[in-house]
Amino acid sequence: MDKGKTEAEIFAENLRFLRIVYRLSQKELAKIMDVSVYCVRKAESGVFANSLHIDALVYLSNFFHLPCALFFTPLAQWGISFPIKGTAAERSCD
Repeated sequence: MDKGKTEAEIFAENLRFLRIVYRLSQKELAKIMDVSVYCVRKAESGVFANSLHIDALVYLSNFFHLPCALFFTPLAQWGISFPIKGTAAERSCD
């Protein structure tokens, strides 16, 4: 694990990073995860709301085409790049 960071902190950093890189609003990310915007805000701050279930992680994994375990791995260890094409409105959240 990354120098003293908890898995929740790593997940929060990765979630926010992906949302920003893919130009998604918290509302769009909430739709992808099938949770409330409040839940996304809490997750991005490293606090997991009771309403954040494993299903949300699976939805993220499917949307970003990344394995679930990667969300709990520090970014520096990913070794992948993120080509961004189009705007968030052009990408489907369904």
